[in-house]
Amino acid sequence: MSETENNSIPFQGIFNQRWVQHLMFWLAYTLLFSSFHLSRGISEGEGLTVALFELVHLSGLLLAVYLNLRILIPRYIDQKKYLKYAIMLLAVTLLISIMINFIIEVLLPDPPLFQGARRHRVGKEIEFYVFMYMMLQFFFVAVTSFLHFVKESARLNEIALRVKDLESSNLHAELDSLKAQINPHFLFNTLNNIYSHSLFKSEQTPEMILKLSGLMNYMIYECQDARVPLSKEIEFIKNFMALEKVRVDESVKVKLNITIPENGHEVAPLLFIPLLENAFKYGVNIREGSPYINIDLDVSDEDLLELTIENLFDEPLEEQEDAVSGGIGLENVRKRLELIYHGKHEMEIVDKDGKFRVNLRIDLR
Repeated sequence: MSETENNSIPFQGIFNQRWVQHLMFWLAYTLLFSSFHLSRGISEGEGLTVALFELVHLSGLLLAVYLNLRILIPRYIDQKKYLKYAIMLLAVTLLISIMINFIIEVLLPDPPLFQGARRHRVGKEIEFYVFMYMMLQFFFVAVTSFLHFVKESARLNEIALRVKDLESSNLHAELDSLKAQINPHFLFNTLNNIYSHSLFKSEQTPEMILKLSGLMNYMIYECQDARVPLSKEIEFIKNFMALEKVRVDESVKVKLNITIPENGHEVAPLLFIPLLENAFKYGVNIREGSPYINIDLDVSDEDLLELTIENLFDEPLEEQEDAVSGGIGLENVRKRLELIYHGKHEMEIVDKDGKFRVNLRIDLR
């Protein structure tokens, strides 16, 4: 960084300080009125008179403006007490106007020093000058209040943006954490299956390892985005189910019905896997009845995704309650749905007559 750039940073910082901005505002006011008086042509004897006159007026304006900014706005406007604010502002400006006119008429010395400054006041009632000075105060109070609220609004917007960025960062961190939970959980279950087959030297072991490799490739390299093509997710589901079918008994009937239009829908990655894992975990080893897992996935013309997974269930009551309300998989899905599809999803879990069913609806628009 050059020496010029180093010097410019503190210089710019000074102008960002509030007291400097206020000082510049009042200097601009003073220069404006000085130019006005000079344009009228001031005699040699009137210069000090006009300066003292304007100093008294400026003091009243400063008092009105900073009483408004420091006391009236925080105490009444910020508390939404608008009627009290209007009454107090009227009272303050009236008292200041009376005080300023009293100083000019009574306390300032007599002519000849103030003869020129008072000349224009001859022939008018004091109430007129009180009213006029109140109007001048109202003008400056309105201007400075407007500037105050503009700056305050900009500050609040900046804070809101920072909070939003922080919430977004926290949201992404939580989603990444939830997504990361899927990998070890899924990997743990699948490796256990492969290990069981390897103990019996099953010929399906190499095929299972190959399919697992493909699934892990998808999970690691293709699921980094917040959304993935629904077609890719369905392909992953099919490969996952093929891997699961290898370990279950042939008596378990597994049906997968998919009906989706080809219009490029996207969905949060790996959202359905915990639900499928739950079905294969509890639906294949039942004591009574013919085990089955039915999976229906449909996307309507209104972009409403509906997923239904049903299986038999005959675990004891306490394990059944854990499965419905607790496990890592289902709780993970609930949290991710709430974070990603807040207000745009419904998930219903029905456990009745030995059947466990998950109904999930997501608005993909």
